[in-house]
Amino acid sequence: MGSIPAVILSLLRLSLSACALFPNRDPLNIDVMGIEPLRR
Repeated sequence: MGSIPAVILSLLRLSLSACALFPNRDPLNIDVMGIEPLRR
């Protein structure tokens, strides 16, 4: 039973370090066009 916390800790470390591997990119920019209100 002692190996389960070690596995969870290892997975947590891997998941946090994976985010640091992404290259720096420009922030996402979304433009929304053509929105019309619904007629009731």
